[in-house]
Amino acid sequence: MEKTIFDVLETRATCRNFLPDLIEEPVLEQMYSAAASAPSGGGFQNISIIEVSDEADKQRLAQFSRGQGFIAKAPINLVFCVDHRRTWRIAEHEYAPKDPVVDVFDFILGVVDAAISAQTLCLAGETLGVRSCFNGNILQQIDEICEMLSIPKYVLPVFMVTIGYPAGKAAPLSGKYPWNLLVSRNRYCDMDMQELYAAYEKKTGTNHIKSRGTNLIKLYETAEKRYGAKWAKECMDRVQERGELTPLQFWLGCFYAERAGSLDAETMKQLFHRQGFQW
Repeated sequence: MEKTIFDVLETRATCRNFLPDLIEEPVLEQMYSAAASAPSGGGFQNISIIEVSDEADKQRLAQFSRGQGFIAKAPINLVFCVDHRRTWRIAEHEYAPKDPVVDVFDFILGVVDAAISAQTLCLAGETLGVRSCFNGNILQQIDEICEMLSIPKYVLPVFMVTIGYPAGKAAPLSGKYPWNLLVSRNRYCDMDMQELYAAYEKKTGTNHIKSRGTNLIKLYETAEKRYGAKWAKECMDRVQERGELTPLQFWLGCFYAERAGSLDAETMKQLFHRQGFQW
Protein backbone atom coordinates (compact mmCIF):
# COMPACT_ATOMS: atom_id res chain seq x y z
CA MET A 1 0.00 0.00 0.00
CA GLU A 2 1.37 3.41 -1.00
CA LYS A 3 2.37 5.79 1.79
CA THR A 4 0.15 8.78 2.44
CA ILE A 5 1.27 12.14 3.79
CA PHE A 6 -0.07 11.07 7.18
CA ASP A 7 2.21 8.01 7.18
CA VAL A 8 5.16 10.31 6.48
CA LEU A 9 4.17 12.70 9.28
CA GLU A 10 3.71 9.91 11.81
CA THR A 11 7.17 8.42 11.18
CA ARG A 12 9.18 11.61 10.62
CA ALA A 13 11.89 12.11 13.22
CA THR A 14 14.94 14.36 13.54
CA CYS A 15 18.07 12.56 12.34
CA ARG A 16 21.57 13.25 13.72
CA ASN A 17 23.34 10.19 12.34
CA PHE A 18 24.00 10.39 8.61
CA LEU A 19 25.86 8.35 6.05
CA PRO A 20 28.50 10.37 4.18
CA ASP A 21 26.99 9.13 0.89
CA LEU A 22 26.11 11.84 -1.59
CA ILE A 23 22.47 12.51 -2.38
CA GLU A 24 21.80 11.81 -6.06
CA GLU A 25 21.14 14.92 -8.15
CA PRO A 26 17.63 13.82 -9.30
CA VAL A 27 16.65 13.35 -5.63
CA LEU A 28 18.04 16.79 -4.70
CA GLU A 29 16.21 18.38 -7.60
CA GLN A 30 12.92 16.86 -6.45
CA MET A 31 13.48 18.19 -2.94
CA TYR A 32 14.45 21.65 -4.20
CA SER A 33 11.41 21.73 -6.48
CA ALA A 34 9.23 20.94 -3.48
CA ALA A 35 10.87 23.77 -1.51
CA ALA A 36 10.26 26.19 -4.38
CA SER A 37 6.58 25.15 -4.55
CA ALA A 38 5.87 26.24 -0.96
CA PRO A 39 3.52 29.19 -0.34
CA SER A 40 5.03 32.58 0.50
CA GLY A 41 3.85 36.00 1.63
CA GLY A 42 2.47 37.87 -1.37
CA GLY A 43 3.95 35.19 -3.61
CA PHE A 44 7.29 37.06 -3.55
CA GLN A 45 9.39 34.06 -2.42
CA ASN A 46 11.80 36.29 -0.53
CA ILE A 47 14.04 33.40 0.50
CA SER A 48 17.24 31.75 -0.68
CA ILE A 49 18.76 28.36 0.12
CA ILE A 50 22.54 27.96 0.12
CA GLU A 51 23.71 24.38 -0.29
CA VAL A 52 26.93 23.73 1.64
CA SER A 53 28.79 20.53 0.71
CA ASP A 54 32.41 21.70 0.89
CA GLU A 55 34.19 19.68 3.60
CA ALA A 56 36.00 22.65 5.17
CA ASP A 57 32.83 24.73 5.25
CA LYS A 58 30.88 21.86 6.84
CA GLN A 59 33.54 21.63 9.55
CA ARG A 60 33.10 25.35 10.26
CA LEU A 61 29.32 24.99 10.37
CA ALA A 62 29.75 22.20 12.92
CA GLN A 63 31.97 24.48 15.03
CA PHE A 64 29.34 27.23 14.85
CA SER A 65 26.78 24.68 16.12
CA ARG A 66 28.28 23.64 19.46
CA GLY A 67 30.67 21.19 17.76
CA GLN A 68 27.95 18.80 16.61
CA GLY A 69 29.88 16.32 14.48
CA PHE A 70 26.95 15.07 12.40
CA ILE A 71 26.85 18.43 10.61
CA ALA A 72 30.32 17.82 9.19
CA LYS A 73 29.63 14.15 8.44
CA ALA A 74 26.36 14.66 6.54
CA PRO A 75 26.73 15.29 2.80
CA ILE A 76 24.81 18.57 2.71
CA ASN A 77 23.79 21.45 4.96
CA LEU A 78 21.23 23.93 3.69
CA VAL A 79 21.38 27.49 4.99
CA PHE A 80 17.96 29.12 4.64
CA CYS A 81 17.99 32.89 4.25
CA VAL A 82 15.47 35.70 4.19
CA ASP A 83 16.32 37.25 0.82
CA HIS A 84 15.06 40.67 -0.29
CA ARG A 85 17.99 41.25 -2.63
CA ARG A 86 16.45 39.35 -5.55
CA THR A 87 13.19 41.32 -5.43
CA TRP A 88 15.10 44.57 -4.82
CA ARG A 89 17.26 44.03 -7.94
CA ILE A 90 14.25 43.22 -10.13
CA ALA A 91 12.33 46.20 -8.74
CA GLU A 92 15.28 48.48 -9.44
CA HIS A 93 15.56 47.12 -12.98
CA GLU A 94 11.91 47.81 -13.81
CA TYR A 95 11.56 50.98 -11.70
CA ALA A 96 9.15 49.49 -9.17
CA PRO A 97 9.19 51.60 -5.95
CA LYS A 98 10.37 49.00 -3.45
CA ASP A 99 11.22 50.34 0.02
CA PRO A 100 15.04 50.11 0.35
CA VAL A 101 14.71 49.20 4.05
CA VAL A 102 13.56 45.73 5.14
CA ASP A 103 11.42 46.31 8.23
CA VAL A 104 10.51 43.93 11.05
CA PHE A 105 7.28 42.81 9.36
CA ASP A 106 9.14 41.81 6.19
CA PHE A 107 11.77 40.01 8.26
CA ILE A 108 9.25 37.99 10.26
CA LEU A 109 7.28 37.16 7.13
CA GLY A 110 10.52 36.02 5.49
CA VAL A 111 11.36 33.70 8.39
CA VAL A 112 7.88 32.17 8.12
CA ASP A 113 8.33 31.72 4.35
CA ALA A 114 11.74 30.09 4.87
CA ALA A 115 10.33 27.72 7.52
CA ILE A 116 7.43 26.65 5.29
CA SER A 117 9.82 26.05 2.39
CA ALA A 118 12.21 24.06 4.59
CA GLN A 119 9.48 21.85 6.02
CA THR A 120 8.13 21.19 2.53
CA LEU A 121 11.63 20.19 1.42
CA CYS A 122 12.08 17.90 4.44
CA LEU A 123 8.75 16.15 3.94
CA ALA A 124 9.58 15.59 0.28
CA GLY A 125 12.93 14.18 1.38
CA GLU A 126 11.23 11.77 3.78
CA THR A 127 9.36 10.17 0.87
CA LEU A 128 12.71 9.71 -0.93
CA GLY A 129 14.58 8.22 2.05
CA VAL A 130 16.40 11.45 2.95
CA ARG A 131 16.28 12.50 6.61
CA SER A 132 16.89 15.92 8.14
CA CYS A 133 17.70 18.01 11.20
CA PHE A 134 16.77 21.65 11.78
CA ASN A 135 19.37 23.89 13.43
CA GLY A 136 18.95 27.46 14.67
CA ASN A 137 22.48 28.06 15.97
CA ILE A 138 23.60 29.95 12.87
CA LEU A 139 21.40 32.91 13.84
CA GLN A 140 23.91 33.45 16.64
CA GLN A 141 26.78 33.46 14.13
CA ILE A 142 25.42 35.83 11.48
CA ASP A 143 28.70 37.70 10.92
CA GLU A 144 30.75 34.54 10.39
CA ILE A 145 28.11 32.82 8.24
CA CYS A 146 27.68 35.88 6.00
CA GLU A 147 31.44 36.13 5.50
CA MET A 148 31.91 32.40 4.86
CA LEU A 149 29.08 32.15 2.33
CA SER A 150 29.59 35.60 0.70
CA ILE A 151 26.08 36.66 1.68
CA PRO A 152 25.38 40.22 0.43
CA LYS A 153 23.20 43.04 1.70
CA TYR A 154 19.44 42.41 1.96
CA VAL A 155 20.05 38.70 2.64
CA LEU A 156 20.07 37.24 6.15
CA PRO A 157 20.71 33.61 7.21
CA VAL A 158 18.11 32.46 9.75
CA PHE A 159 18.45 28.68 10.19
CA MET A 160 20.03 25.57 8.74
CA VAL A 161 18.79 22.12 7.73
CA THR A 162 21.20 19.18 7.61
CA ILE A 163 20.14 16.45 5.16
CA GLY A 164 21.38 13.02 4.15
CA TYR A 165 20.65 9.32 4.19
CA PRO A 166 20.35 7.93 7.73
CA ALA A 167 22.97 5.63 9.22
CA GLY A 168 21.55 2.75 11.24
CA LYS A 169 18.09 2.61 12.74
CA ALA A 170 15.85 5.65 12.87
CA ALA A 171 15.88 7.64 16.09
CA PRO A 172 12.89 7.10 18.39
CA LEU A 173 10.07 9.55 17.88
CA SER A 174 10.03 12.40 20.38
CA GLY A 175 6.93 12.93 22.49
CA LYS A 176 4.40 15.45 21.23
CA TYR A 177 1.46 17.25 22.76
CA PRO A 178 -1.94 16.13 21.44
CA TRP A 179 -3.56 18.44 18.94
CA ASN A 180 -6.29 19.53 21.37
CA LEU A 181 -3.66 21.04 23.67
CA LEU A 182 -2.26 23.21 20.89
CA VAL A 183 -5.51 24.18 19.19
CA SER A 184 -7.92 26.77 20.64
CA ARG A 185 -11.13 27.56 18.85
CA ASN A 186 -12.17 31.19 18.37
CA ARG A 187 -10.30 32.46 21.45
CA TYR A 188 -7.01 31.60 23.17
CA CYS A 189 -7.64 29.13 25.97
CA ASP A 190 -5.44 28.56 29.05
CA MET A 191 -5.71 24.91 30.04
CA ASP A 192 -6.15 23.96 33.70
CA MET A 193 -2.63 23.65 35.20
CA GLN A 194 -3.11 20.08 36.44
CA GLU A 195 -4.33 18.97 33.03
CA LEU A 196 -1.52 20.90 31.30
CA TYR A 197 1.19 19.43 33.51
CA ALA A 198 -0.16 15.91 33.08
CA ALA A 199 0.12 16.38 29.31
CA TYR A 200 3.65 17.75 29.72
CA GLU A 201 4.72 14.73 31.80
CA LYS A 202 3.17 12.36 29.29
CA LYS A 203 5.02 14.16 26.49
CA THR A 204 8.41 14.03 28.22
CA GLY A 205 7.90 10.58 29.75
CA THR A 206 10.86 9.39 31.81
CA ASN A 207 13.20 11.78 30.02
CA HIS A 208 14.37 13.40 33.25
CA ILE A 209 17.97 14.23 34.15
CA LYS A 210 19.83 13.03 37.20
CA SER A 211 20.57 15.85 39.64
CA ARG A 212 24.36 15.63 39.36
CA GLY A 213 26.57 18.28 40.99
CA THR A 214 27.49 20.22 37.85
CA ASN A 215 23.87 20.41 36.72
CA LEU A 216 22.73 21.54 40.16
CA ILE A 217 25.39 24.24 40.32
CA LYS A 218 24.52 25.53 36.85
CA LEU A 219 20.79 25.46 37.53
CA TYR A 220 21.21 27.38 40.80
CA GLU A 221 23.48 29.98 39.17
CA THR A 222 21.01 30.54 36.34
CA ALA A 223 18.02 30.70 38.69
CA GLU A 224 19.75 33.17 41.02
CA LYS A 225 20.90 35.36 38.15
CA ARG A 226 17.42 35.58 36.65
CA TYR A 227 15.12 35.55 39.68
CA GLY A 228 17.20 36.06 42.85
CA ALA A 229 18.45 33.90 45.71
CA LYS A 230 15.04 33.15 47.26
CA TRP A 231 13.61 31.81 44.01
CA ALA A 232 16.82 29.86 43.34
CA LYS A 233 16.56 28.16 46.75
CA GLU A 234 12.94 27.23 46.10
CA CYS A 235 14.05 25.79 42.76
CA MET A 236 16.68 23.65 44.50
CA ASP A 237 14.11 22.50 47.07
CA ARG A 238 11.83 21.34 44.22
CA VAL A 239 14.70 19.44 42.59
CA GLN A 240 15.54 17.79 45.93
CA GLU A 241 11.91 16.71 46.36
CA ARG A 242 11.94 15.00 42.96
CA GLY A 243 15.51 13.73 43.11
CA GLU A 244 15.99 14.74 39.46
CA LEU A 245 15.81 17.66 37.05
CA THR A 246 12.85 17.96 34.74
CA PRO A 247 13.58 18.51 31.04
CA LEU A 248 12.68 22.21 31.27
CA GLN A 249 14.92 22.70 34.30
CA PHE A 250 17.82 21.13 32.43
CA TRP A 251 17.36 22.74 29.01
CA LEU A 252 16.50 26.23 30.28
CA GLY A 253 18.67 26.25 33.39
CA CYS A 254 21.75 24.32 32.25
CA PHE A 255 22.11 23.49 28.58
CA TYR A 256 20.82 26.70 26.97
CA ALA A 257 21.58 29.00 29.90
CA GLU A 258 24.57 30.62 28.24
CA ARG A 259 24.66 29.81 24.56
CA ALA A 260 28.12 29.88 23.02
CA GLY A 261 28.43 32.81 20.64
CA SER A 262 25.22 34.43 21.86
CA LEU A 263 24.74 38.00 20.71
CA ASP A 264 23.24 40.76 22.79
CA ALA A 265 20.33 42.69 21.31
CA GLU A 266 22.40 45.73 20.31
CA THR A 267 25.05 43.68 18.50
CA MET A 268 22.35 41.68 16.73
CA LYS A 269 20.63 44.92 15.73
CA GLN A 270 23.87 46.27 14.23
CA LEU A 271 24.44 43.09 12.24
CA PHE A 272 20.88 43.18 10.94
CA HIS A 273 21.30 46.84 9.94
CA ARG A 274 24.49 46.05 8.04
CA GLN A 275 22.52 43.49 6.01
CA GLY A 276 19.80 46.07 5.24
CA PHE A 277 17.26 44.82 7.81
CA GLN A 278 16.25 47.80 9.95
CA TRP A 279 13.63 48.57 12.59
